[in-house]
Amino acid sequence: MECIVAERRLYIWLERDPLAGPPDTAIEDVPGRADLDLLAEAVRQGKLGRYLPTKLALSRHRVPLLPSGYRRVNVANLLRQYRIPYRTRLEVLTDALSLQDCSSRIARSSREHKPCT
Repeated sequence: MECIVAERRLYIWLERDPLAGPPDTAIEDVPGRADLDLLAEAVRQGKLGRYLPTKLALSRHRVPLLPSGYRRVNVANLLRQYRIPYRTRLEVLTDALSLQDCSSRIARSSREHKPCT
């Protein structure tokens, strides 16, 4: 009798919400090892690329149905905790659409807050 073992995976979303689309990549889920250990190892080995977002999402489900089905990870904290060397970069949005969106958010925010007297 042949034993078929399903490969366990940890699915990773780098740029989008896990409820909005498929994962960007996946790594092997090793039983008995913490998910963050596996994620840090994948980062250290370059499996997620050289440039990472400030936050990513991790799940054992390829298609999580609820927000409780995935975990958000602060990448800077992960890198510090696992002593992975990194540099911080900031992306400046200069295209017209991004600038318009940003200025409308600032205007909306200033209307919501009343000045102190």
